[in-house]
Amino acid sequence: MRTSLHVAIFPGNGEGQFLSEAKDILFVEERWNPGLIVDRKTVKPIFLKNWNPSKAVRFEKSPPNIVRAMDLQRTFENTSFLVTIRNPYAQIEGLLRREWPFNQYGPGSKSSVPTLPKTTAEFWIKTAE
Repeated sequence: MRTSLHVAIFPGNGEGQFLSEAKDILFVEERWNPGLIVDRKTVKPIFLKNWNPSKAVRFEKSPPNIVRAMDLQRTFENTSFLVTIRNPYAQIEGLLRREWPFNQYGPGSKSSVPTLPKTTAEFWIKTAE
């Protein structure tokens, strides 16, 4: 994607949730909560400023956005989605290796549930569904 002449992707790892201006809005404790209301009037200009306007396709790959697909579709014109599912072993291993604590919505920064194989496997199943 990063080398495509037609695709604009955010700097760094390509996730809008890590853009400095958007991080406090998108990379929050409840980012996996489908009921989280995201201030799109603030986020949209940040995204547009960080995408290369000369490219026809604008790509955003923050995993928690899967629970807000309809919101994104209302916010951005001509929206399409490409959904990929990461290998469950790789995702579970990565969560365990990083020792991400879990809250009721998934990986977070404050733990209510320890990072255990069972917890991470249940999270993979929940997000795959």
